[in-house]
This record gives sequence, structure tokens and C-alpha cells, in this order.
Amino acid sequence: MAAVRARLDRPELPVLVGNEADLAAAAELATCRADFILVSGEIGIGAGLVVDGRPFRGVRGFGGEIGHLTVDPAGPECACGSVAAGSAGGLDPIMRAAGVWAGPGDRSPSRTWPR
Repeated sequence: MAAVRARLDRPELPVLVGNEADLAAAAELATCRADFILVSGEIGIGAGLVVDGRPFRGVRGFGGEIGHLTVDPAGPECACGSVAAGSAGGLDPIMRAAGVWAGPGDRSPSRTWPR
């Protein structure tokens, strides 16, 4: 983090590195003191959990990795190698299934998308 801080125009600002769902939940915590789950589905499916007014990361920091919970044992394989919900969820697979994007990383409308 020191290398990142050194490259900032304002090195006095704190640098946080973490999972985007955890960081989004931490930002939400600034305005909400209740327990909540913030679900994020852009790349895969993740969540930031807040319990008793504090971020909950789980035993090894994977408390919010709900995209790796097996939902359908016969489902598609995840990029991590397990059979998980993350392989079927998230923005890319959902948009491809809807016919909006043609493939991984393609963020342009496909021919099947209504104009």
C-alpha cells in the first residue's frame, strides 16, 4: 500500500485494498448502523456483511463470497474450479444468457438484443 500511497497526488489520504463488495459495505456503514448484507453481482456474486455494526469477513476473509456457494451440484463449473453459483451469476453470464452480450468481456449489444 505504501507504493500506491506514494503515487497519489495526496499521499495523506488513506489507501484501502479489499474486495469491492466489502469496501462498498464499509462505505454504506458510514450512513447505516443496522445489520445488513450488500450484494454485488458485477463480475461474480459477492457480498459485504455488517453484523453488530461492524464488517464481518468470516474466518479467513471469505464471509461474503456467496458466489462460491454450491446451488446446483450439476451446474456449470466456476472459474475457480468448483461447481458454484458464481459461474451462473454475475453480470457477464446473466447478460449473455439474456442475449445482450455475445461473450465474456463483450460489453456491446449482440444482434439478438431488441433495438
